[in-house]
Amino acid sequence: MSKRLAMLALLARNVSPEKKSSVHLLLSHFAARLDNLALLMKEFERQMEALSSDSLKSVVANVEEQLNGIEKLMDDYTGRCILYLIMCCPVLTNELKILCEKLAKALDGVVKDEFSQALKLQTKQTRQMLEDCSPKMGPKDEALNDSLDEGMLDSIISNTSLCNKLAQQIADSLDMSVGSEEFANELAKLKLEKAGAEQRKGKAHALYLEQSIFLLDKAVAASSKPTNAEKGAASNPPLGQFIIRDTPILPLQSFICPITRDVMRDPVQIASGQTYERGAVEQWFGAGHTRCPMGEELKNTKMKSNFALKQSIAEWRERNYEIRLETASKHIQSADKETRIRAVSELQALCEEEPLNRYRISSKGLLSPLVHLAESKDLELRKKTFQCLMIVAQDNSENQETMVNEGVVDLIVRCLARQYDDVNEAVLLMKLLSGKPNIAEKISHSHGAIVFLVTLLGWENEEIVGNAKAVLENLPTSDENVVMMAEADFLKPLVQRLIEGSTHSKIKMAKALAQMHLPVTSKESIAESGAIATLLKSIDSVNEEEREAAIDALQNLTSVQSICRLLVNLGGLQVLLRLVTAVKSPEKMKTGVALIMANVLTSLGNDWKHDEERETELETLIYTFLQCMGPLITPTIQAPLLRALFGLANGTDTGDLVRRKLIDHKAFTILLPFLRENVMPEVRRTSLQLFSCLAHSYSKEACEALKEDSESIQIIFQILKEKFRNELERAAAARILASLPIDDTEVTSVLEEADVVHELPKLLNLQSEGMEEAMTSLLLRFSSSSVETQLKLASFGVISQLVNLLQSGQSLTKINTAKALSDFSKHSCDLSPNVKPRNCCACFGPRPLVCRLHLGVCHVESSFCLLEANAVSPLVDLLKESDPDSQEAALLALSTLVSDEQGQNWEYGCRAIAKAGGLFPIIVLMSSESQNVQEQAVKMIEQFFRIPEYRERHGAVAQMHIIQAAQRGRGRVRQAAGRILRQLELINSQSNYFAMSN
Repeated sequence: MSKRLAMLALLARNVSPEKKSSVHLLLSHFAARLDNLALLMKEFERQMEALSSDSLKSVVANVEEQLNGIEKLMDDYTGRCILYLIMCCPVLTNELKILCEKLAKALDGVVKDEFSQALKLQTKQTRQMLEDCSPKMGPKDEALNDSLDEGMLDSIISNTSLCNKLAQQIADSLDMSVGSEEFANELAKLKLEKAGAEQRKGKAHALYLEQSIFLLDKAVAASSKPTNAEKGAASNPPLGQFIIRDTPILPLQSFICPITRDVMRDPVQIASGQTYERGAVEQWFGAGHTRCPMGEELKNTKMKSNFALKQSIAEWRERNYEIRLETASKHIQSADKETRIRAVSELQALCEEEPLNRYRISSKGLLSPLVHLAESKDLELRKKTFQCLMIVAQDNSENQETMVNEGVVDLIVRCLARQYDDVNEAVLLMKLLSGKPNIAEKISHSHGAIVFLVTLLGWENEEIVGNAKAVLENLPTSDENVVMMAEADFLKPLVQRLIEGSTHSKIKMAKALAQMHLPVTSKESIAESGAIATLLKSIDSVNEEEREAAIDALQNLTSVQSICRLLVNLGGLQVLLRLVTAVKSPEKMKTGVALIMANVLTSLGNDWKHDEERETELETLIYTFLQCMGPLITPTIQAPLLRALFGLANGTDTGDLVRRKLIDHKAFTILLPFLRENVMPEVRRTSLQLFSCLAHSYSKEACEALKEDSESIQIIFQILKEKFRNELERAAAARILASLPIDDTEVTSVLEEADVVHELPKLLNLQSEGMEEAMTSLLLRFSSSSVETQLKLASFGVISQLVNLLQSGQSLTKINTAKALSDFSKHSCDLSPNVKPRNCCACFGPRPLVCRLHLGVCHVESSFCLLEANAVSPLVDLLKESDPDSQEAALLALSTLVSDEQGQNWEYGCRAIAKAGGLFPIIVLMSSESQNVQEQAVKMIEQFFRIPEYRERHGAVAQMHIIQAAQRGRGRVRQAAGRILRQLELINSQSNYFAMSN
């Protein structure tokens, strides 16, 4: 601790930059006392090592406790300008005196007999030095300190000659003149010190500095003989001190509490005659003190109000409020932005200091200009204005009404619409205003207010979200407002009204839900609230309007899978089924219920829990729906029920079971009448889709049903080829025809009679969803039939269309296309006429072009040549796809180019495939997991390796693939692989592998 004291002494000596000043003398005197105390503490520390003394430890602890205060004091003054130190010299003198008294008191414990006489004497001398802590100053310094006392400034500041005299004294202490530039620089530094003075040493200290600066400003202005305008400027405090005050009345020293160092509000006098702030002195006595805070012993701790002083302080405040309000009212109209911001801040400060100032602001007519300032283009000014309006409106209904009449509500709404950085301040003001029911009503009627407030609920700023939600909750709960909030996606009030409201409100809320275009998340939130159960109850209501509204709402909501699942779990399907089959139920209600069931069952086709009870329920639904397909049920009900069946039949979870049950109930026979022209379009379209779905899995049963009705196939084809038909209808018709067994000649004959072959090329150009796949599947029926049919198709340009589809179609389309090209290519040799020997007359005519593959004259339309059609490269690309079905189809088509048919140059076919980059992919496919792909690839490689060039160049690469085929392939594959190995002359060197394959 002795070292710490020595460091503090050094710090005290270095506080003042001016070594000749009274401040330096004062602090040097104090540093000497600290040096002496450090020597004493060093002796204490030595004796503490020799003996264990509780008294000595207590003394050391008491002294150490005071060191923190000394450190803080030094920190407060270190680095400050010299003028600040001089102005604070009286205060510093008092602070050092109090510290020395506390240090002296800490040494009181060294009086016991256990200490040596030498130590007691040294302690006594140190105590005396601490008690005599005031240094002897010169007459000028003492006079200056007396004038700078806080109490003296009150009388000096109003007297110009005394101000000038005191300023001259201060300047003399610095060896400067009042009007000099050096003194002006020091004054500027002092003004900078003012900025943090209140935080460091309290408001009273800040007021003292303000008085000092005001006094020095007056003296400097007087010394330079200013003009009238300059005098006005000089009489005002600098802008940084207090916000826009022309000539504020500074508080008297008697107004300031010695404890809080702030102007008192409830001054009380204690037994010593000193006056303090009531709360501060009560806290002092409550801490157990029995002395006056100034150190004087008290007879008692009683307090009495100082009414005279309280009245004086109140009058001082009132006068200052008037001055500040008057100044702010002038500056709020200024064209300068900064001036207006300071005026608004001043008005806010006035309201925070005294709530009654809110009435004064209103009485002076300042609310109107304040509201209009919130429309400023400047963001900072708008934010400040909203904050001020918030304070002015707080706990003041009259001001709130005035603001609303001035248009503040619409102004805030426009601010919310802009969504700038002042949204938080604006919505906070709206929250306050919405606390009054009549203002809340006006907010709800302001155009766009509810929409913009609901929009804020999606912001990330939690404060803004909370304030916006509070405003919405304050708004009137009329049905109209609740609906308006819901339309802006704030659904909580609507759901609550739907569940708990009157019948009239429930109807209105349900109708609103029916008409809203809600996102999925909003619908899910409605489901979680219990609204679905309420709507299900309303469907059974005797009130027709309530029932219809609930049905319409459920139609809208059941587009979401989670809501459909909830409805089923609540037993909703049984309720809906009962209503749709009830004899006395109105047709309109049945139609609405059927639409709900269509939504629910379509959604749950992909989310159905399998158990015996559910399967029974499903079978009941199927049977009931099919029963409704009779003539007694109107098409408006049949259409959604058919859609429900289609959703179930097409579902991933219910599809297999439902399709089987529908076939058991003769669904094909029931659906066929609905395919005719005189049926409601929606019924026909859904019937086609359901028939198509069933025919895909049960093609044989579909074919038999169509044969029984001789016109049905032609009707379906008529739907397919008519351009005005709905795309979904045409696609379903195409899938039905494509699903019929290819080997059924009776169906083929009926289709040929309907001129399908002529229409197919046109239909292949249709690019709607699923149409290409269906049409290429239908084409396979005719591409694999007679050569005459193939020639007819080729004459219509089908082969070129197939090559294009091979490059742009979907996966199944490409597979069908490759198979069809394979069918065509098988007859190319037979259709390529040989070139006749040329006679002498023909020598002068053009030489016919001979196909090097088919060794005849080839054309796409007449011989289906894949080389002429440029189909080789697209087929090679199809080989490279990962789907085994695509690979197999491509191999089938390419294999027609390398077959040993009579009249075909198979070697040229191999070279054409190799040139298109197809050889290596075929080599790789010999290791395919698919037996069919592997077999086709091995056959083709056997043909390739009959050509020495390919055998030598690619034999090493193909070796392992061939060996794997020999090991894992089927009988014909192993045999072909063995032949290839012999071609490569590897059968002996690799005989162990081939042995495994056998």
